[in-house]
Amino acid sequence: MKNWDDFRHLVAVHKTGSMTKAADLLGTNPATVSRRLARLSSTLGVDLFLKTPGGWSPNVAILDLLDSVTAFENELEKMLNTPLTTGVPLKGAITIGCPPFLAHRVLFTGLGDFQRIAPDISLTFNRTIFQDSLGDNDLFITLARPEQGRLVVSPLGHYKTGYYAYPDSPLDQGWIGLSAIYDQRGTSPSELPKMSAAPRVRLDTFDAVHEVMRSTRLPGILPRLEADADPDLAPCFPDVPASEFTFYLCFHETRRTDAVLQCVVQWVKDRFHGLQEQL
Repeated sequence: MKNWDDFRHLVAVHKTGSMTKAADLLGTNPATVSRRLARLSSTLGVDLFLKTPGGWSPNVAILDLLDSVTAFENELEKMLNTPLTTGVPLKGAITIGCPPFLAHRVLFTGLGDFQRIAPDISLTFNRTIFQDSLGDNDLFITLARPEQGRLVVSPLGHYKTGYYAYPDSPLDQGWIGLSAIYDQRGTSPSELPKMSAAPRVRLDTFDAVHEVMRSTRLPGILPRLEADADPDLAPCFPDVPASEFTFYLCFHETRRTDAVLQCVVQWVKDRFHGLQEQL
């Protein structure tokens, strides 16, 4: 293959599902991405992607190729992140996908410690909820176990959710709930007979639920970690046990020995282990 760089454009579109986002990731423009893919498509003799409502999905004919190229990219990243001389400080950049409430309440509060531990490793955070693949992340935390890809998947901890309200919250005028995907992925607490049949508003993140609860004064579903950060909130029904769910840490299996990535992984695990009782 004379034009190996074309594969970077292939992987970027696969990760992002978008020509525009792939161009942003690579520091180029959509026209260049499209031209590179057209050349690679001509070389391989197949259409690389199919346009779907959710973005560009890879043709099944290139899935093995994508797997091989992604594995090579990860191996290369691992080698670049491994010091050639012992005693050399770790240096690199890592992107973390994480649900906002866990990022805000667990990871962001520990960034000062991480800076002291690894001053030459830079971190980028993406808002994610239910990830099944890395996308443009080096590692991600997800609220439901992914079932695809060559991922190392580890249970990271448990979080509890329940119904919370302010002292002036009406309990008979509806409530703030989560979008249907939480129900589909089995991560939403059971609806209580004491609440009205359906939420007045559904939102995709817990921080959004909290924001709308503050503005409407309606009760809503929150993780204990998020609710405890607001001293005015209390459980709607203290006699009802909170629902508990597991969340997971994931990264590509080819990066098990990537020194920079594993430094970040260990920091993430330590943060959650230290705060598990609060979750």
